[in-house]
Amino acid sequence: MTNVIERRRYALRATRDALAANLDRYLPDTTHRDYFRWALSDQNPDQALFCRIIALDQLAHLTTAVLSDIGGNDDWPTLVNQALPVNLYQVFEVVSDNLSLGLADVRADDDSELRDLVVAFDTVAADDLCHPTSRPATELLAHLKAPTHQVSSFAQSLAERFHSTIAQKYAASVGNLDLDVLEHTVWSGLVANIESGRDVLAALAGTHARGTSDAGPDDRALRGGRPHAHDPSTVP
Repeated sequence: MTNVIERRRYALRATRDALAANLDRYLPDTTHRDYFRWALSDQNPDQALFCRIIALDQLAHLTTAVLSDIGGNDDWPTLVNQALPVNLYQVFEVVSDNLSLGLADVRADDDSELRDLVVAFDTVAADDLCHPTSRPATELLAHLKAPTHQVSSFAQSLAERFHSTIAQKYAASVGNLDLDVLEHTVWSGLVANIESGRDVLAALAGTHARGTSDAGPDDRALRGGRPHAHDPSTVP
């Protein structure tokens, strides 16, 4: 696989498939999970747009730019597979980034529930990074479930209009869906942030970047047990 465009397409497809395969592990909210699964599928008429606003296109470009000079032409699938944990983490890492939008205008001595939420999440994430546990991320973030329900995941992003448009099409396709519930799924995204970050750490086990552990992750977990078959709002 020598053509750059072919490599980008492969990286995009592999990342999209890996994301879809891991939704059950990452997203605890059923409404959020079902929406993501539909949005990533061919059932979504705006599938390409959705992939851009959650940064899959950008990640495919980045993966290709960083890894294309490594290995031979036949090594591309293997290289992309090794990049999947980081790519999936980047999809959900932006959830916490988005919570910080607008906080530059908040004075240090002002009260800000949004800033408190960001600090609370970052505290949990940093502690889980420094002192890993086996506790599910849903337990670690249980105290943030109520405050996150006050935040619109659409409005608190760089692509509100596009998220809203795709969500409306999803609602029309399934019927009997409360769009307000779908719009307020920040907590589910933060859980995915933690869980996908843990997958990155697991993928580093046994490498120079993560000490001398000789047990790496089973890569099938990051592909849902199946064989291979940043500004997230950037749209042309």
